[in-house]
Amino acid sequence: SLASCNDFLDVEAPSAYTPDFVFSQKSEIERALNGVYAQALVGDLYGNAYQLTFNLNSDVDVTITSSGAHSHSTYARFDCDEQGGDIQKFWTAAYSLIEYCNKFIASAEGSKFYQNTDNDPEWEQDAQVAQWIGEAKCLRAMIYHDLVVMFGDVPFTFTPARDRSDYVFPVTDRQEVQDTLIKDLKAIAPYMSSTKSVTVEHCSKEFAQSMIARIALTAGGYSLRPDKSNAKSFGTMKRPDNYTDYYKIARDYAASVISAG
Repeated sequence: SLASCNDFLDVEAPSAYTPDFVFSQKSEIERALNGVYAQALVGDLYGNAYQLTFNLNSDVDVTITSSGAHSHSTYARFDCDEQGGDIQKFWTAAYSLIEYCNKFIASAEGSKFYQNTDNDPEWEQDAQVAQWIGEAKCLRAMIYHDLVVMFGDVPFTFTPARDRSDYVFPVTDRQEVQDTLIKDLKAIAPYMSSTKSVTVEHCSKEFAQSMIARIALTAGGYSLRPDKSNAKSFGTMKRPDNYTDYYKIARDYAASVISAG
């Protein structure tokens, strides 16, 4: 009896929000971007864990607890181990944010506001949508940067899961990750609005330039590189041979922010 009503059951809800619908209207694109920001502010990420769990680990940042005993998750004392559940929570939240960013960017870049699909000679790229794409790219770069700082080489992709044939993507060398992020932000920064016209709740052109400088400064510095031929080795602290190239990028883009006032 169910076979006779297949056509009746195979319907779309009138209230469904498909990507085609969302990214055909600027008001909906802005709402989608708000969803990306919301994903960055969850408790397991920048809303709580990044500051209070993983950043309290120096001689000036401390946390007070009722117990001085070791636990799996006492990151604030460098006294944790691989069983600490907060690492997995942070990792999962980070890649959830990356997926939100990837989906937003891919959909917005494919929209009529960003691509001249009709080959209209009078068509102009929408400045507001370009700004929103830049904001999502800044958030994506920020979380990838923090993942590299915390873990070194990490799985890396700009492609949303819906467009991938594999759901487990390979670990990428940190230098390639950082180079790609810098290139991506360099390309979008000129199309973003200045801090003078963007409120502090949103990423601006100067935010993008600052992010480029920060990623470059990290890329040019020392980091713990694994010895892949020896599983028992802690690795070696190294920096790339062309580290001065990254320092020049950091200097130039930091100077751009300063000169912008």
